[in-house]
Amino acid sequence: TFGLYYRKFTETQPWAPVFRIAPPSPVPADYHLAYAKGTQMFAGSVQTAVGPLSVGSELVYRKDTALNSNTAFVSSNGSVLDFAGVEGARGDTVHLVANAVYLLPRTSLWEAGTLIGEVVYSRLLRVTKNADVYKGVGYMGCDAATAASTSGAKLVGDKNDGCSTRDVLLLNVGFTPQWLQ
Repeated sequence: TFGLYYRKFTETQPWAPVFRIAPPSPVPADYHLAYAKGTQMFAGSVQTAVGPLSVGSELVYRKDTALNSNTAFVSSNGSVLDFAGVEGARGDTVHLVANAVYLLPRTSLWEAGTLIGEVVYSRLLRVTKNADVYKGVGYMGCDAATAASTSGAKLVGDKNDGCSTRDVLLLNVGFTPQWLQ
């Protein structure tokens, strides 16, 4: 089975809240949630049987999708403290997923079950909007806490500070034996 897909949509997961502050109080006066509108997805998928395995894969390209961003702030008097305005960072990404399912035969240890394996690879191709708040390694939005260094300087953060990397590779294996009643 082959499939081709196109979709233009508003993201369902918001960026971190955008807070409005009212100086001199440091406490936020209110906040709103911002959603990436107009994200486009182009995708293709394939599914087939290879011997006793059911295998599938998909390739997805997302244009102007929401990216990991820092919480933003604006002041109540209209002066902007957030370089991005009301949105977080946006960019183009590509994702590849491949998986396989094997139905376990009956043995003396279990009656049935499944063995599932999946590999996922994702890559950020480019940041297209609001790069100053993108929480990614090498970008302004990825600041580490003030580090205790000899110079006392604030260092740019890395993946250990919760900042996104350009690539991610995931592997998942699930083994689920079953004992039927």
